[in-house]
Amino acid sequence: MMTKSPKKKTLAEFKSLYDPNVCIPAAIRAGFASLLAAEGPEGWEYELDFMKRCDLNVTKLAQFRDQFEKHIVIVRPTGKTERRIWFGDVKIAEKARG
Repeated sequence: MMTKSPKKKTLAEFKSLYDPNVCIPAAIRAGFASLLAAEGPEGWEYELDFMKRCDLNVTKLAQFRDQFEKHIVIVRPTGKTERRIWFGDVKIAEKARG
C-alpha cells in the first residue's frame, strides 16, 4: 500500500504566513473581495470597519495604506476631523472623489 508523501512546504507559503510585506497586502485584498461580495460594487466602509473586516490593527493597515490609495476617499465632515472611506472598487472610489 502506497502512502502519500507529506506536502512540501515552500518559501511562498512561508512568506504568505509570516512576511508582513506579503500577508498584510493579501489581507487587504481579501477585505476588498469580502466588501464587494457583501455590499456590491458600490460598497464602502469607514476605515475602522474595513480594518476589522481585514482583521488588521491600525498600525499594520497604516503601513500599507499608500499601496491602496486608489481605494480610499478622504472626507471632511463639517466641524469634524477627516475620515477615510475604503471602497471595494477603484472606479467607484474615483467617482466618489468627484
